[in-house]
Amino acid sequence: MASSRMISQAAAESSENIEEEICLRRGSPRDIPWIMQRLLSEKMNPIVVDVSNFIVAETGIRQQVGCGQIRPIGDGAHELASLYVSTERRMKGIGQSIVKKMLEDHDDKEAGEIFLLTLSRTSPFYLPFGFQILENPSSAPAIMQAEFAIGTNVANIFANDNLVVMKRSKPSK
Repeated sequence: MASSRMISQAAAESSENIEEEICLRRGSPRDIPWIMQRLLSEKMNPIVVDVSNFIVAETGIRQQVGCGQIRPIGDGAHELASLYVSTERRMKGIGQSIVKKMLEDHDDKEAGEIFLLTLSRTSPFYLPFGFQILENPSSAPAIMQAEFAIGTNVANIFANDNLVVMKRSKPSK
């Protein structure tokens, strides 16, 4: 996959804003330690990490600043997971660019629905991408139901928030 480029607004040391080029590319083995550290630090599930499913955002000097993956979960369904952007780079469009790229790549080659687990407070981020909250998580694939059951306790304890399951059907062309 050729890398895609985007421009991110990043605050300079001074009070001025500078534009910084961010490259989106397919994950590679060199990204595994960085991805694992970020997943663990954000209390995300680090168990199913296949770096080939990841899109990584990096600066022009090859510093990773974000990542995300869409992974198969069986029966033609997929999960959008592991979305992370470095704290100092948040609110600059990098997460949106990662999700958009992952969904474009997925829609070009795959059919089927995409599910995700997220905190209730972060669910509005995914609405513009066509995701909707499932009122009944038991209608999700079995693996998502299990992750939801386990993750609900983690979300309540560590994030003081509720976990939600969201679903996106493949858009018609």
